[in-house]
Amino acid sequence: MSKPILHYKETRRPKTACSPSDSGKLEADIWLSLKGVEPTNPMDWNDTLRLEAGKAIELQMIKVLKENGIIDENYNQDEIPTTEIEREGIKIRMKFDAQCKKSTLKVEDTLMPNSGVIEINEGEPLEIKSVNNKNSFDIQDYIEGKPRENYIMQLAMYCDALGKDRGHLFVSTIDGLHFFWFELNKVREGVYQCGNVEVDITKEYKRFAEIWRKFQANEEPDWFEEKYKIPVEQIDWTKISKSKISEARNNKRVIGSEGQYKILYSDYCDMILEKQGAKRGYNQEEIAKILAITDGYTKWVY
Repeated sequence: MSKPILHYKETRRPKTACSPSDSGKLEADIWLSLKGVEPTNPMDWNDTLRLEAGKAIELQMIKVLKENGIIDENYNQDEIPTTEIEREGIKIRMKFDAQCKKSTLKVEDTLMPNSGVIEINEGEPLEIKSVNNKNSFDIQDYIEGKPRENYIMQLAMYCDALGKDRGHLFVSTIDGLHFFWFELNKVREGVYQCGNVEVDITKEYKRFAEIWRKFQANEEPDWFEEKYKIPVEQIDWTKISKSKISEARNNKRVIGSEGQYKILYSDYCDMILEKQGAKRGYNQEEIAKILAITDGYTKWVY
């Protein structure tokens, strides 16, 4: 058996403004995209297969919603003009997945055997997302009423742009075995709640504005917004799970800040690591320190 070695070059449109989909992204990611810097870690060809599968699922979900009268059958996102708003002195541009028709949706509680009906109002925005069916942690969060914060932020900004107090989030795994419908509601000015998660879009708008200011001033972003590697001596190892300690001791995991994953999944990962003066993994000296500090960790009582 052989694995093909294939090349793929992503075609990127020039980024000229912030958008709701930037919500939660690293400052460095947004800044570098605005600058038109070529990614240091572009997608491999096989990564695009997963993304395209997700897009296909989302298009099919729209087709099903049209058939059920939730979305106008003539709605086509590609034919809808870009919506532009101004917040905190900067322009934010977006295209909605869809806007709902006035309709009703029968639903069933995911935790309790209860059925109900959601009354949907004309023009309420709908955000559609797909989830990798292998991502059991993500799926469990949805089951527990905790959709991803950046998805909620994105939908809340759509509501803000449209002047709507409510929006809807429809999520399905790619295999179609798990699917969820969440209502997003405005709590107060700038604050929205979806499931058990609350977001503040005003705070995010201010963050966008500061990134835009740095971009305009040619001032570098905060490269340490999240940290890939926290110095071994500064880590409170008693607060690290035993499984993660085991991985760190075997140089299979680096302990960083809570949002370290944003760096690891960034198209500019290598550049950010360079700016942080960090090397991937631990060196022998670091491993020796970890082994000494965590000696006997399997017997620690948390």
